[in-house]
Amino acid sequence: MPTKNTSIRFDESLHNQLSNYAKQTEQSVSAVVEEAVATYLTERNIVTDHKKVIDDVIHRFTPLLEKLKDR
Repeated sequence: MPTKNTSIRFDESLHNQLSNYAKQTEQSVSAVVEEAVATYLTERNIVTDHKKVIDDVIHRFTPLLEKLKDR
């Protein structure tokens, strides 16, 4: 799926939490934010194609889930 660049400003504390979470889960900050926004929009019924969003997230994070499963 093509991506778009954007700029987001965070409170320093929130940014630190985000960075730490990304490191712990071996993801980029961008991937964490993208997943969070997709989840937020889906939960609030803003996204009309819920299945596609869910499938995209599952597909993107399956390798990470496999790594974590083996720990």
